Amino acid sequence: MAGRLVVSLKTIAIALAAVTAFPPAASGRQSAVVAEGYSQGADGVRLFYRRVGTRPSVAVLLHGGPGSNMNAVWPDLQPIGGLRTVVMYDQRGAGRSEIIADPKRLTADHHVRDLEALRVNLGSSDLR
Repeated sequence: MAGRLVVSLKTIAIALAAVTAFPPAASGRQSAVVAEGYSQGADGVRLFYRRVGTRPSVAVLLHGGPGSNMNAVWPDLQPIGGLRTVVMYDQRGAGRSEIIADPKRLTADHHVRDLEALRVNLGSSDLR
């Protein structure tokens, strides 16, 4: 548990640094949602994803958890969308992704394998 908290805090710190480093686009307009839908995770779990923007540089947003979803953190990180494409997804057991009742299927290893499956399913050119 303490290890996950440290990882979550590091993720938040990196995200806050990114928001500071990448101010909103001068126009003030938000990037349009390019695509959203469902993708298959590592062990067949159904993951809801959204891709915002069309820039060649891609950032992947991980919301953390448990009990969170991509919409909980996206409003604060939206300025990043002015400079790069943002791919986000509701991690397994959260948001619009498949709810997982078995805690043995909610490990960090499962989350890492889901991210890799999403990268492969959306195309390696999108997520490097």
